Amino acid sequence: GLAQFSKFEKLQSKRKKAAERYFKYLSHLDCIRLPMVEGDSVHAWHLFIIRLHLNRLRIGRDRFIAELAERNIGTSVHFIPLFLQSYYRRNLGLDRKDFPNAYRAYREVITLPFFPDLKKAEIEYVCRAVEEICRKHRR
Repeated sequence: GLAQFSKFEKLQSKRKKAAERYFKYLSHLDCIRLPMVEGDSVHAWHLFIIRLHLNRLRIGRDRFIAELAERNIGTSVHFIPLFLQSYYRRNLGLDRKDFPNAYRAYREVITLPFFPDLKKAEIEYVCRAVEEICRKHRR
């Protein structure tokens, strides 16, 4: 971590620029929600997570991810609720019905490719794919 610290400002600048590009190319889509940036806060831009408006799509998150993968776009779901993890279900008796908001959010989120050296053309490709999938599966 200390070796990276000297590069922090440069890396953050690149991440911010990548986030700005995603906003530029995706902000017109009403089937997704982009990350929130409130007022004068400073976002870390560690990840770029979109949230699907499933009521505006005929497919779910997993199919959306699969269609991105068919276009060679790797995505992830970074935050998996504790109640879906076997240890917590087994040892604490956690059940998804007790956490409806967390479960809904989990089913809606996709982490798009995001790293400091992500090229403009790569972001444009991802955004075109997201737009095509939204258009293809729009309710």
